[in-house]
Amino acid sequence: MSRMVLIVVSIVAIALLGGFAALGLTAHPPVPQPVHRDLPLPAPPVIQAAPTLAVPDAPVITPVVPAAPAQPPVQQQAPAHP
Repeated sequence: MSRMVLIVVSIVAIALLGGFAALGLTAHPPVPQPVHRDLPLPAPPVIQAAPTLAVPDAPVITPVVPAAPAQPPVQQQAPAHP
């Protein structure tokens, strides 16, 4: 037998063992337990509607425009060599 055949057979065997381990010996999925469905849940709280507020037509805060845009400070350059 070549190595490839042995690798394929071992992968199939591991998959079968994993399937039996997951499903058990009956080969059926586990039966869901009714514990979670039988728990009494409290009624959800009643949500009251929030009072409506009048929305202004214009913005409350006016944008501020600077008088001049921000500029980096101007530095004098050294005189060129003659």
